[in-house]
Amino acid sequence: MGIRTPVVGSAVGPAVDSEVAELVDKAVSDVRLSRDEAARLFALDEHSPEAFHLHWGAHRIAWQASGGQALIYAQVGIDARPCPGNCGYCSFAAASYAWEREAELPLEDILGYCRAFSENGVHLVSLMTTSVYGFERFLETASAARAALGPEVALMANIGDFDARQAEALREAGVDVVYHAVRLGEGSITAIPEERRRETITAVLDAGLVLMSGVEPVHAELDGDMLLDRMMEVSSWPQVCSGLSRLRHVPGTPMDGTRLLTAPRYRQLGSLFRLLAGSRIPFGSENTCWCNGGTNPRDRQMFPGNEQIAHDVTRQRQALEENGWQVPDRIPRQFGYRR
Repeated sequence: MGIRTPVVGSAVGPAVDSEVAELVDKAVSDVRLSRDEAARLFALDEHSPEAFHLHWGAHRIAWQASGGQALIYAQVGIDARPCPGNCGYCSFAAASYAWEREAELPLEDILGYCRAFSENGVHLVSLMTTSVYGFERFLETASAARAALGPEVALMANIGDFDARQAEALREAGVDVVYHAVRLGEGSITAIPEERRRETITAVLDAGLVLMSGVEPVHAELDGDMLLDRMMEVSSWPQVCSGLSRLRHVPGTPMDGTRLLTAPRYRQLGSLFRLLAGSRIPFGSENTCWCNGGTNPRDRQMFPGNEQIAHDVTRQRQALEENGWQVPDRIPRQFGYRR
């Protein structure tokens, strides 16, 4: 039977269904759940005690996988120009460009963000561009950013698709990590063939770069089978950090009116993803947070300048520590962010 909507069960007491408890225990023991087992948890009522038990299991796994540690990431958006990828949720899409005017950070500002993030204790900085930002130019920018960040901060590229030769060039320029995802509805809600995305991910891994990916954009109108299949697939990839990314409405984009998930349902699905990932992926939404600078595809204006970075990073660190996580000064070597 296809999975299209969550099954709403009858009212239950505080005790957790024994089958669900066994499946969560199995995942916590780092045994990969089958698709049928995952489907059982996918179909839970998000308000049930069982759904909250998933959340407990996800936290337990995240704690075990990371040794109780959490990391702070930062993204520097470099440009905001009409992009032919035409992602239906993105403010940069050429077909529905939502910014008042094109924007691009000069190199001096990019490096200023990098230095500020590094000095304030961020563990990884991502450089994000539209697909029209020239690749050779990005290599120059990445090389300069690598020098500005210092040796202990990981550098990530979040750019358009590229081939095996370009993946090697990214590595030589000092990039450690690449964020790349196969979007849900790729080729339909975007103008990018799904196979092209997969080829890029293969190039990332073949070049010895570290992969960060996710299941996105997640919303309430998705076919359940497609969503669960993608969760099964992405949670099996070799990554340092992954999870679910919920659709965010951006006025003026085609997906602005798409029905969003409720917070309890999103938490349930995120917990299930963590159960599927096990200890293979040490970091996810439970033990990471983000700071931003420059442009962002989920907005229509620049983020504040780097004078606010110290405040933002401190606030994120405090939030993680208040939830019991240890935030190290630098990424422990065993997690493999740096080569």
